[in-house]
Amino acid sequence: MTNQLTREELITEISKNLLPEDANFVKSLNQLLQNLGETHFLNIATSCYQRGLEHLQAKNYDFARLDFDRTIKLNPQADVYYQRAKAFYGLENYQNAIADLDKATTLQPQRAEFYDLRGDAYVKLRNYEMALANYNQAVTLGYSSQKLTDLQQKWNNKLRQEEEKRQAEEKRKAEEEKRKREAEAKRKAEEEARRKAEEEELNQLKSEKGIDYRPLRDYLKNGEWQKADEETSARMLEAMGESDWGSVYSSDLQNFPRTDLRTMDKLWLKYSDGKFGFSVQRDIWTSPQVGGKVGELDYDKYCKLADIVGWRKAGDWLSYPSGFTFNTNALPGHLPLWGFVGVVDWARRVGACSSFVWVSRDQILFSRL
Repeated sequence: MTNQLTREELITEISKNLLPEDANFVKSLNQLLQNLGETHFLNIATSCYQRGLEHLQAKNYDFARLDFDRTIKLNPQADVYYQRAKAFYGLENYQNAIADLDKATTLQPQRAEFYDLRGDAYVKLRNYEMALANYNQAVTLGYSSQKLTDLQQKWNNKLRQEEEKRQAEEKRKAEEEKRKREAEAKRKAEEEARRKAEEEELNQLKSEKGIDYRPLRDYLKNGEWQKADEETSARMLEAMGESDWGSVYSSDLQNFPRTDLRTMDKLWLKYSDGKFGFSVQRDIWTSPQVGGKVGELDYDKYCKLADIVGWRKAGDWLSYPSGFTFNTNALPGHLPLWGFVGVVDWARRVGACSSFVWVSRDQILFSRL
């Protein structure tokens, strides 16, 4: 005996597979059912919705979403948006889930479960503030949820961590700013020290005749000793208002500006670490080794001086410039020579031997230091 479906069972079976494109068929069949006095009719939207719920229950989220899409096109209700949001949530499409729940809460704002699910979606997106707001609304509407308490504790921990991080960052920035200020203060202090040193150095480069001693300073600083010696000779002539040593008289040396002589001497002393300079030569002259006195004209003693500073060798006076040593290996007092060639010319003019003229020249200038 064959089992036959009742009319109601047949309607139910047909409903399970209805799609929106079956609209004309459903319309005709419903008309027939009405003519037969039937009270149960086919509904495509209901069919799609029920099928979507079944897929959702089975975790077939793609099929569930598809059936809810069909339902919404036919009859967009809050419950359908809510169920499709569940499907999106299962598909990990949390933004679309939130979008559907926004529509659901707009249609039925008093449904606590809508807010609860939207809170879940926001948690997945790590938007804890919005999640807390939705959980709180769900609880306000009578939804009992431990989620709010748990997330609140987690949020408080997060806030505390962020606050600690913020404070640590502020401390780091403050320390960085402090380092920058200290570095800037140090830079300014060093710059000021350099400025003062330069100013002091310029003050040390004093001249009664307005002479610029910076070239001499630079030659000495760079260890260009022969150029420094030549520059010394040239500046000495400038201080006396002469162009060459052949034009210099004893009176010129006797009136040589003390300030300028001391400026040149200080420069030689500074950049040779006290090895060269007029005062070094003077001190050797007055030392027990030589036994000379400032202003004393004694050729024999002067020869001793020349031997000590390296202007003579084996009793012979050296030739300029090849015989002299223009580096720090020279003997103390070896430099400056200041006008060796000019002194020879001067000696010829006054009819004296150049060595004696050197004695006179040195003694006159030694007295000006």
